[in-house]
Amino acid sequence: MRAEMKVAIAQVRCNWSNPVSKNLRKAIGFVEKAGRSGTDVVCFPEYFLGKGAILGDPKRGEETEAALRTLGEKAKESEVAIVCGAMREARKGQRKLVVTCPVIGAKGDIVKKIDRAVPYPGERELVQPGADADVAEIGGSKVGVLAGFDVFFSPAVQKLKEKDADLVIYQLSASTRFLLEAEQAAAVARCQEMMVPFVAVGQLGEYFKSQSLGGSLVCVPSQIKLSNARSHGGVKVVRKLGAEERLDTVHLDIQEFKQQRKKYNLFEV
Repeated sequence: MRAEMKVAIAQVRCNWSNPVSKNLRKAIGFVEKAGRSGTDVVCFPEYFLGKGAILGDPKRGEETEAALRTLGEKAKESEVAIVCGAMREARKGQRKLVVTCPVIGAKGDIVKKIDRAVPYPGERELVQPGADADVAEIGGSKVGVLAGFDVFFSPAVQKLKEKDADLVIYQLSASTRFLLEAEQAAAVARCQEMMVPFVAVGQLGEYFKSQSLGGSLVCVPSQIKLSNARSHGGVKVVRKLGAEERLDTVHLDIQEFKQQRKKYNLFEV
């Protein structure tokens, strides 16, 4: 496992109604920029490629799969892993779509697809609940992935704890200030609970006739000094974006946070 990891937030402005090819061109630019800066992994928001698969329209699924192959080639060229934003996928033998987050390794292959556990209320007629939350190995670290309302769903978070995630990538999506604040607060609370860094990448742009507000943030477990000793001291927000399109990077000392979890286990009495 790497002692440190450089993670990039790709808060890219992407439109649900755009062709996949147009959103893909913008994503490629962000991957190239992340690669030039020596990033280990770049994280995209939900639906960054657009609508994705549509039941009864195989062409849409083929376009998305072709886009993922192109991103894989760019990941290999740039030597950077990619946590793709959640996208709709039609699977053989299933009557509803699945929303899944493909994780592309630095060698260009899809190392895992992690399904979103909780569909949004407005898409439940089309989208089925995903499998349990999961982790993907990136650079020797266990990276958990959550999307949308998964952060409010305790079984999904518990699964990442059981799998000993070293870092969580969370794809938040909010079109109102109240929901944005709730999702940001949930990321901070889960960071406190799990004692792992949370990298929340916000959806920005037009999504299903509404405007998503961005709001990416990075929070990490903190320590405080008590007399001559140190103790777990809550959560520190080390990066917070507004509604601007931006690639931002942060260095995370994965090994240090792992040692903190061993020393300050909040659930051992």
